[in-house]
Amino acid sequence: MHNAMQLAGIGTPELMWVALAAVLLFGGPRLPQLFRGLGEGLKEFKKATRELTEEETAPPARRDDTATSA
Repeated sequence: MHNAMQLAGIGTPELMWVALAAVLLFGGPRLPQLFRGLGEGLKEFKKATRELTEEETAPPARRDDTATSA
């Protein structure tokens, strides 16, 4: 994560400004709820992405052509 922050040009002062803005906008007691919801959303997104990639890489299901329909 440290490398990603360097690539984005985000340092300690920028993170402090973002944290201060978050506290001012949402209030201290509300921040844990906000980040918990954000984490759950990210977790769900990763799960859905993983399921989609597994479906794409899985071999196609085998059809049973012996059963005939009238």
